Amino acid sequence: MAYHETSDLVQSIRNLKIPTSQMILNMIQPHSQTYGISAECALCTNKIAYEKKIFDNFSHLFPRESMYIINKQYEEVCGIKDLEHFGRKLYGYF
Repeated sequence: MAYHETSDLVQSIRNLKIPTSQMILNMIQPHSQTYGISAECALCTNKIAYEKKIFDNFSHLFPRESMYIINKQYEEVCGIKDLEHFGRKLYGYF
């Protein structure tokens, strides 16, 4: 459902000739072992596979290089240092 709502929103924005150049996909299940995600976890594996399908759908709206992924955060981002760290992970600079 989120894909269809977002697709409608993007189309409406484009119809209004408002430039859009980026998309943020939020609360994505991280793939990395550093987050404690086990390859044997059936729930995680299925969620990652489902999110990949959704990601592929969104790539029809925006080029992949203009999509930013925000992984699910297991702790609250709070304070300047956490925000700087989060910004580096998201945008790759600071």
